Amino acid sequence: MPQVILRVYLMNDTHKTVYLDPETTTVEELWWTVSQKYNLDDQSAQCFYIWAISKDIEMLLYSEQTIQDIYDDWDAMTEKYLDKPKLLSSRSMRTFSFNTSARLTKSPSGLALENSLGRAPSLEKSRSSIQISRTPSMPMVAAKSGEQVHGAQDVEAFRFVFRPTAVLPVEMEQALVSREAIHLLYIQAVHHVIHSNYPSEDVLAVKLGGVQVQIQYGDQRPEHRGFVREAIEQFVPEHLLPQKRVEEWVEMLSEEHGYHTGKDPTVLERQYLDIVQQKVYYGSTFFRVKHIPALQSFYKMEFQGTVHLGINHTGIHLIEPRAMKVVSWDFHEFVYWDSTPLNFVFEVRTGRKEEPVRMYNFKTNQAHLINDLMHDWSYEWEKKVEERKLASKKDKSKKGDKDKKKEKERRGSDRKDPPQRREREPPSGELRGSVEMKKTIKK
Repeated sequence: MPQVILRVYLMNDTHKTVYLDPETTTVEELWWTVSQKYNLDDQSAQCFYIWAISKDIEMLLYSEQTIQDIYDDWDAMTEKYLDKPKLLSSRSMRTFSFNTSARLTKSPSGLALENSLGRAPSLEKSRSSIQISRTPSMPMVAAKSGEQVHGAQDVEAFRFVFRPTAVLPVEMEQALVSREAIHLLYIQAVHHVIHSNYPSEDVLAVKLGGVQVQIQYGDQRPEHRGFVREAIEQFVPEHLLPQKRVEEWVEMLSEEHGYHTGKDPTVLERQYLDIVQQKVYYGSTFFRVKHIPALQSFYKMEFQGTVHLGINHTGIHLIEPRAMKVVSWDFHEFVYWDSTPLNFVFEVRTGRKEEPVRMYNFKTNQAHLINDLMHDWSYEWEKKVEERKLASKKDKSKKGDKDKKKEKERRGSDRKDPPQRREREPPSGELRGSVEMKKTIKK
């Protein structure tokens, strides 16, 4: 098959173009190519991967599949995970709202993190298996003569997106120092804030929005108010936007914008990340689910309607953005979890005598995917628990050795040496003289 031009997007709708053969190029090779286009070093590249994303579903792709495989399997995947699969309009694809995050295939082991979760595969393999594309990174409306834009008829169905991988410990993020990696993490964080996956009060939302305006437009100028007004949905979280008039939001954002004049964009992006990383649900992969109460009436439902279910390194987080309600459970609180094709169920300890455990049931077509991700994150969590236990034992052992040494030294310093025998000296010179006199007489 002739080579084609493929667009790979970021979550802010910008993109890079790659020149490839879809029947032979794997997702792993595409990942490496895009990583090079964004000038990511090896450490940074490990934190990102290739997703296939539509308006209704997000799929973290498997390394060994070819690009053509993704296109061929897309209809089957949407039929499996969506209630009403349909071709999305190009207009709807302009906004990356979500319904789920998924993997296209599962690793045979079920717990392997390297490929099943899209964590970057071997860099050495990638270097040897692909040649970096030199195609200009520019929007390709029409292909060159004799070439084609791959998936031209399928472009409305989904996009290839380069973004952080699903199981990415916060420690790895915080260790990144390159401007390029920080910028990509910032784009992902803005997406989650604006789409209310990371819900916030209006004060924090304005603070984050002001930082975002400074990064996007630079130092404040009069015309920026008009820019913000026209794109207000890009700077205010969707659950807060209806609460005030547009002019009120513009005024608040403009004031906050003025506080950041002259600041370096990378410093501001790091500041933005530092704020959102404090949230317990930061770094979650989100699914939209519907709570099915066991015995409660509609008016006493703990969660009403569709909620955001997020999974990260700490556990599960249920979020109702409009109600500003967030309920989280750590992995150590879970009794069990399980899934059917249409339901994800888990039971947690409550710490209350009258109800020691409580079961939660959620309706979703992505139940098995949620189950898989729970296993992947719990595996990481268990490893950290074991590492902490081992480190604690070593610390106690070292402390014990130090205590024993100190005790030995203390006992040694307290011990008194036995008194030395000393010969009795004559009390005076007269005695010496009398002894000498006796010796003389004897002689």
